[in-house]
Amino acid sequence: MMDQDQHIAEQAFRAFVDHSPLSIAMLDHEQKVLTTSPGWRRQQQSESPTEAALSQDEALAKLIQKALNGEPGNIPKCSWLNIKGGTHWYRWSAHPWFSENGRVGGVLVVNEDITSQTETGELTRLLVNVAESAAEGVAILHAHDHSTLYSNRSMERLLGYEPGELLGKPLSLTLDTSDSTNRQQFESLTKAMSEHGFWHGQIINRTKTGRRVWTYTVVTAQTHSTYGIVWVVHKIDYSELKNANVAALRERQRFDSLIEGIDRSANLVFTDTRGVITYVNNRFCELTGFNREELIGQTHRVLNSGAHTREFFQGLWDTILAGDVWTGEICNRKRDGSMFWMESTIIPLFDQDGKVEQFMAVRFDTSEQKAIQQKLTASAKMAALGEMAGGIAHEINNPLTVIAGSAVAIEDLLDSDPVNKPAIQALTIKIMKYVDRIGRIVRGMKTFARSSDHDQMQVHSIRSIIDDTLDMCVDKFKAKGIPITTSGPLDVNLVCRPTEIAQILVNLLNNSYDSIIESENPWIKIELTRQSENFEIRVTDSGPGIPADVAHNIFQPFFTTKTAGKGTGLGLSISKGIAEHHGGTFYLDSKHPNTSFVLTLPIAR
Repeated sequence: MMDQDQHIAEQAFRAFVDHSPLSIAMLDHEQKVLTTSPGWRRQQQSESPTEAALSQDEALAKLIQKALNGEPGNIPKCSWLNIKGGTHWYRWSAHPWFSENGRVGGVLVVNEDITSQTETGELTRLLVNVAESAAEGVAILHAHDHSTLYSNRSMERLLGYEPGELLGKPLSLTLDTSDSTNRQQFESLTKAMSEHGFWHGQIINRTKTGRRVWTYTVVTAQTHSTYGIVWVVHKIDYSELKNANVAALRERQRFDSLIEGIDRSANLVFTDTRGVITYVNNRFCELTGFNREELIGQTHRVLNSGAHTREFFQGLWDTILAGDVWTGEICNRKRDGSMFWMESTIIPLFDQDGKVEQFMAVRFDTSEQKAIQQKLTASAKMAALGEMAGGIAHEINNPLTVIAGSAVAIEDLLDSDPVNKPAIQALTIKIMKYVDRIGRIVRGMKTFARSSDHDQMQVHSIRSIIDDTLDMCVDKFKAKGIPITTSGPLDVNLVCRPTEIAQILVNLLNNSYDSIIESENPWIKIELTRQSENFEIRVTDSGPGIPADVAHNIFQPFFTTKTAGKGTGLGLSISKGIAEHHGGTFYLDSKHPNTSFVLTLPIAR
């Protein structure tokens, strides 16, 4: 039982530390670092003492040892000379963390850079003390009886209890029951937790000595392997703000609205390491049309839309099983068969041995944004076709002229005596060659113009993509004396949607055409480079490059330097989105002496 007690406390502290803005390190009873907060890691990178001080500073070592004996303490002020020769001042504090049975499980070490406070003077110190007194309280409760599994020192100080004194007791004992509105708030909390697993709002608490404390409270439901459903409670003391001016109150109301908006849009799903769903919230059920019983115990195959390749999901699983967070867009299928898109962040959760135990997916429905993006993409694609229209007409008219001339020549040859069969055969071959060229141009236009919204990522040859793209527009460039050269390996297969890659190339070629058409010696180069896992496509023109102030904005939607009526300002922003959705990159090489854009895409395995 002691190991379980230790585990829940450790998990609680890990969750708190992993998301705390403060600089915190969590140590176990052997003074081994279990986890650190983002603030601690930032200080480590900025040459602050952090981990080095844990082993080198004698006063800090004594402070940690006292905390392991159950006695919190602090070092109000000490200096540290970093490797650049600068002196910084720090405040250290060490707090024991307890398991449910009240035993010390380890120490939380908090490091705060107070250099600016030290230099600014007593007023800054006072402000720091006020900020410290408003620290967030965190507690974890059993969902069924609200008994306290864990509370941090900020919560105990907030409610006036000694370390470990709240453990095993219902946190509701600190509720101010004399206020009817407060009782209604607590009823609202318990109802919302049973229905939605989330609640936030004002709660009036009473300390152990009876003092009233106004707290802004946020409660979320989580699933624990040992304790089942638990409530994670966050409390912020805003008693002083209770009497603040109207402007401050309006700020808080706006914050409330933001929280409510997140609650309306967030969808939560928990799975085990095999991908079996163990928990979904009501929002996700409402969105997908499945009830909770139909989802729990199933894998996400029940939602599979078929829009993603096996490689896509393999990359996702490789990431999260390695303990890393995965973020990206996933197309799923609802119970009624309709498709929808979700921006998903999948977070690995670890057991007490540091092994991945389960996954938490936070999802947001982006179907509406996706539809808008698809319309903008279609608009940009049609604009690109419009820009190519004159060139395409020229590319088709030239072969038609040759075909017509060849037909007349054949007619004349048929009237001759004797009939010159070799000459007729040669003209027939020429006609078939140009018919084939017209066919390839038309096929390229049809492929380019069609919607690729429901296309799966497939293996395609870079040669076919480039050939089809150039077939549509190369004569337009020749007519203006702009040569397009291609160099590098063409016998490479990519995992992509070829229509979308062609759209990027057409956008780049049209942009180059508009920018260099008036120059003395215009040219365009398409350079291909095979790397270890990626394939690089670089499109460079004879232009002198893009000024820094313009380059800063070129990937913003609707930003354009072209004259009115030319271009939509969407080409580059859409191209960047296409590249990233393919797992690649798209950027301007600002170090190149000419205008040079680089597209990288994954090579097919």
